[in-house]
Amino acid sequence: MNSSRPSGSQEPAVVVGVLARVEPHCQEQLRQQLERLPGVATFELDLPGQLGLLIEAASPQQAAQVLQQQVATVPGVLACWPVFECDESQLPEFIDL
Repeated sequence: MNSSRPSGSQEPAVVVGVLARVEPHCQEQLRQQLERLPGVATFELDLPGQLGLLIEAASPQQAAQVLQQQVATVPGVLACWPVFECDESQLPEFIDL
């Protein structure tokens, strides 16, 4: 994931987990497009038409801005909801950002 924080920033990163409903017929293309957004990583979910996203940002407000102005506006993204938010230091060790 490309971090959206400025290099050398001492601010703790916020990570927001997002459930995205997408057009099933173009799910893979949308996953690739969303993955290219700065600070965004994607992961597959079990149901067609759903993607998981992790948004890393310097603040909750910045994460909300990425979600509302970049993720939600991608053609083929039908809806997206934040489902969790935490400080980067609270992430389980198996999540590698």
